[in-house]
Amino acid sequence: MDRTIDIDDVIGDTMRRTGRARHPPQIPSGIWKVIGVIIVLFFILMFTVAFLLVTIPAGHVGVKYSWFGGVQDSEFGEGWHLKPPWISITKYSVKTIQKTEPMHALSNEGLSVNMDATILYHIVPDKANEIHKGITPPYEETVVMTQFRSVVREVVAEYQAIDIYTEKRAVLEQRVFDKLSERMKEKNIVVESVLFRNVELPQHLIDGIEEKKRAEQDALRMEYILEKETLEAERKRVEAQGIADANEIIADSLTPHYLTWYWINNLDKHNSVMYVPIGDMGMPMFKNIDEVRTDVANAT
Repeated sequence: MDRTIDIDDVIGDTMRRTGRARHPPQIPSGIWKVIGVIIVLFFILMFTVAFLLVTIPAGHVGVKYSWFGGVQDSEFGEGWHLKPPWISITKYSVKTIQKTEPMHALSNEGLSVNMDATILYHIVPDKANEIHKGITPPYEETVVMTQFRSVVREVVAEYQAIDIYTEKRAVLEQRVFDKLSERMKEKNIVVESVLFRNVELPQHLIDGIEEKKRAEQDALRMEYILEKETLEAERKRVEAQGIADANEIIADSLTPHYLTWYWINNLDKHNSVMYVPIGDMGMPMFKNIDEVRTDVANAT
């Protein structure tokens, strides 16, 4: 029995089978919905964790504020913390803070003084919540620097301008430190140090200070010279007194017998000396008569 094969039917059937093989199986629409829900839940979870988790850096504390109860007495220390959604955190540094500010003040004689004033301070760590309650942020400008400027001007007004330029500067720094520390104590802020640098005075006052220093150096130099001369004069007086005492001792000891012995003893130092014996025995003699003759001949 003959079979007639239709080429068109074969090609079409092949193409249909090939097309079905190339297309992947279809994913049900319900699975896509589940994936979408998972993704949404993941982002909600991340947002929630970020909202409930707080990190306090090193050298800081976290002040807790409740929507229902205000500032809380307890604080967060360094590290990771979980908090309720109705709690917000404000971070405060408990490290040493340095603030330097150019300042202008008047001395007690009305002279203008410019300087760079520096303050080092830190807050009491377990009193950050009290600062948050009682001081409008930022507390550095609201309290610390405002009081610092005020105290510096008050203390400078009690001294002369030259005192700030010379060694009395340390006294002024201590006065400012003591006075400012007393005021900051009630604000739960600890003042560590106060420094004055780059002090600038009117030029005529600087010239006067330099002239005074030169005069003091000249006075010290002259004082040294006078002291040296006084010591030298005292040395000469002592030396003269010693010579006088020696002469007096020698004068008391100059007896005729001593002078005779001294004269005879020194005759040996001269060449032309004639010895005259005392008494009837003996005859006069010259010492080294040959040398005497030679000297006389040479002289002639």
